[in-house]
Amino acid sequence: MSPSSSSDSSMIKVPEIFTWGFPDWNAGIILTAIIFTFILISNTVAAVNAMSVVIPNEAVTPAKLNRGTWAGGISHILSSAFSTIGVVPLPVSAGVVQITKQFKVLPFLIACSLLSIVLLSSH
Repeated sequence: MSPSSSSDSSMIKVPEIFTWGFPDWNAGIILTAIIFTFILISNTVAAVNAMSVVIPNEAVTPAKLNRGTWAGGISHILSSAFSTIGVVPLPVSAGVVQITKQFKVLPFLIACSLLSIVLLSSH
């Protein structure tokens, strides 16, 4: 079947649950999950600490670390269930904030939305 004869021509598709099949739990997967969990938690701690240095009057608190860890965990559970790419907090984001002096969230959300529109319109 050629791509032009496809009956589903929508640009946006809802992801399917477990597109690649139900997870196969074995010792290798469990070990990999444990190792990656430590890496992701350390990335979250580093990103929160880096942002607290860049943003004026922002201190690292256990509540902020807890929120970041929970948000990352939920994000990764959803991304794995829907077979999509997970979001990883990167400490390098603090460098972008420091260079741009843009401390507010709204411009970031607007930029992400515009980028999504550009990417969708390019298909």
